[in-house]
Amino acid sequence: MSTYKQSLFPDYYYFENGRSEVQAAHIVERLRSIGLEVLVTDDASSSAERRSVVARLRQRGVKTVMQMIALSEEDVRQMGGMGAVFLDALRRMQQEALQRPEALIERWEAELRAYVLPDDLDKNVGESFGFFGKIWADFPDTVEEPGHGAANPEKMASSPDEDIVLLEKCIVESLKILEKRWNLAAALKSFFVEGMPVAAILSQYAIPSNAAWRYLLQHRFVQPLLCGEVVCGVRLSESLLQRIPLLAGALCYGPASALDALTVIPAQRFLEFFCFSLLRRTTDDGFWHEDYVVRTGEVQRCRHTLRYLMQILQTRVAGCREKTLRKLMHDLSKQYGGGKLSDSRIVHHDFLRHILGSRRWIEEESRGYRLPAALLAAESVRIARIVYDAKAPIATSDIVKRYESLYLESPKTLNLTKIRQRFPRIKSVSRGIWRYK
Repeated sequence: MSTYKQSLFPDYYYFENGRSEVQAAHIVERLRSIGLEVLVTDDASSSAERRSVVARLRQRGVKTVMQMIALSEEDVRQMGGMGAVFLDALRRMQQEALQRPEALIERWEAELRAYVLPDDLDKNVGESFGFFGKIWADFPDTVEEPGHGAANPEKMASSPDEDIVLLEKCIVESLKILEKRWNLAAALKSFFVEGMPVAAILSQYAIPSNAAWRYLLQHRFVQPLLCGEVVCGVRLSESLLQRIPLLAGALCYGPASALDALTVIPAQRFLEFFCFSLLRRTTDDGFWHEDYVVRTGEVQRCRHTLRYLMQILQTRVAGCREKTLRKLMHDLSKQYGGGKLSDSRIVHHDFLRHILGSRRWIEEESRGYRLPAALLAAESVRIARIVYDAKAPIATSDIVKRYESLYLESPKTLNLTKIRQRFPRIKSVSRGIWRYK
């Protein structure tokens, strides 16, 4: 049985009053994808009646607003079992849809429509630019030809930077949508977008405790989205969900500069989606050249690992193998722990391997890993490194020239005899000529 009236007029004829043909046709197209539940109001006196009408229409294959508008009295009579009360309620719903289709579409977009991000990134519209303001701008006279629209942002993303940008857009957009559907979304937006301190969020939104906040953040928003679940009509696409673990792998133990691609969400807040934290430099960590992304709960252990590594490498002239480094760092951690090792002082081997492999401020030569000469702090080590790197006999005058070139200053003292006490492999070839053997 057909659910549409037999008419000589096209469907958009219903909506041409005060609208162009293109605008009316677009309304029809939208109403063909909008479910009947959009007509169920919050008014207690009519909601039960309308729910009943919607349920009975769905049983007979009428599922969208446009299908309902096209129903004639003859169609209803053919359905059977529909009395005068049903018909009166249906007429009122049809009139409402005909008189204010824009309002129904606005409500559908804001409150009821299912969103898959990032597929639908360009389909949600903020409060400052109403849905039909966008329609009139996008469809002034002609309909856009297929194949000329904007490229799908999900298909364009291929690098970690692009994936970070895309995920950030999805988080921000999901919060915009959820603000109109979930009373707790405002607290999440304050956290992710506005960067509000957690204590202020607890107070402003009457959240009883830090534990309650963590449960809201992780178990009602972050983890459901990452598991592909629907949160108030919003979910992440399968393609994005497959790439998020790859992005997490690229971020973990890597430099925090990767998060420079973020434009809205603070870096630490963005890392909540991966259960990561920032290992930030302090005034005692002057030789680090960047902050790092580490797993939540590992900040202190990774900080100690970096400090042990820097302390050992600051004394190295030749390179040092990873196995030797681990032993030296383990001994150093025991020394600082008074012979005992707390959990936070145990060398983090995975983090160490990432640091050594990154080659960002550590170099590798024939004997292993070491700091670049420019990063060495002690004058005696700098001089010994110059002799070692010469790979041939080098004169004292050439050592001074090399030192001044590297460090833009002259050495305060150049007592090779004293330096040899610390680095006995520096040998005197002849008067004023030295070699590292």
